[in-house]
Amino acid sequence: MTFTSAYDHLKHELEQLKGKVDFVIAMYHGGMERDLKTHVPTEKLTGENEGFELTTLEGLDILITGHQHRSFVESVNDVLVTQNTYRAQEFVTISLNLETREADAQIHQVSDYDIDHEFLSHFKDLQDKTQDWLDQEIGYLEDGDLFVEDGLQARIQKHKLVSLLNQVQLDRSEAQLSSVSLFNDAQGFKQNITMRDVVSTYQYPNTLVVKKVKGSAIKDMLEFSAEYFTVENGEIVVNPSYVWPKPQHYNYDMVDGIDYTVRVGNEVGDRIHDITYQGKPLEMDAYYTMVMNNYRANDDGNYDMIEQSETLEEIQEEMVDTLMQYFKKHPIVKIEHRDNIKVII
Repeated sequence: MTFTSAYDHLKHELEQLKGKVDFVIAMYHGGMERDLKTHVPTEKLTGENEGFELTTLEGLDILITGHQHRSFVESVNDVLVTQNTYRAQEFVTISLNLETREADAQIHQVSDYDIDHEFLSHFKDLQDKTQDWLDQEIGYLEDGDLFVEDGLQARIQKHKLVSLLNQVQLDRSEAQLSSVSLFNDAQGFKQNITMRDVVSTYQYPNTLVVKKVKGSAIKDMLEFSAEYFTVENGEIVVNPSYVWPKPQHYNYDMVDGIDYTVRVGNEVGDRIHDITYQGKPLEMDAYYTMVMNNYRANDDGNYDMIEQSETLEEIQEEMVDTLMQYFKKHPIVKIEHRDNIKVII
């Protein structure tokens, strides 16, 4: 198989279509890598998002983008670019005048429209079965409900949900360390855990990967992760770059198996202190096994030091299935929570 960039592919197609069509509309499951106004990069230019670069190609009239879950209609390099958010909350209509070549677009909120109950009636049986499946109980938490009430506090003071996810990953992989993040809208579990709780909390089809990571790379990873925080008016807050142009709360990782302190008031690159493993300082030249999801292991989120570490095992099982298997093995779940991460100014 040959993999080409979206830019190279669209450039080729535009050259083939030149002089043969009146308009070109491209649909691209990728986003914008630069600020739409200043054109300054808003992320590391890895090729994951090439939307801005696509608008520089001659012959493109409209670009419909996705992937980033953003909500905008903009003219970029004289190309009309649209993107609407996720979970069917919005849709975009695009108007194109075939005579004047003028194009414009509008974002609509789905909530502004009435539900078509007659249409939905044809799918009632399927919907009922889906809801029954989501409501089935698959586990029980010994210490009660486990909801995320405040996302920032759940990251400043490591939430028990983080400990549970790391606990499951360590059980499945038998690694020494485990790293997880809380996704943007992680909800948590009721005491009686249902499938709805699981798929609402772990929303992506990630699998697990075990890496052999050098101590110095672990520190680099934690330093990069600590960039998520900043200090404003004497309070720890989320770094604005993790909120705009798109929320990236999932890019802050919390590691179990070691203890460490994050000093947010320090300069970037000098925030991680007092890292210990089993009561002793983490050895910078030693290697440790660490389990994480495949998104993180493959450098998504710009964790280069992890992607470059040796892969020991790829567990080809979606995390939702891993959670289900854990709950089956442990009908009553006792969370082994440790306050191992101190986030301070």
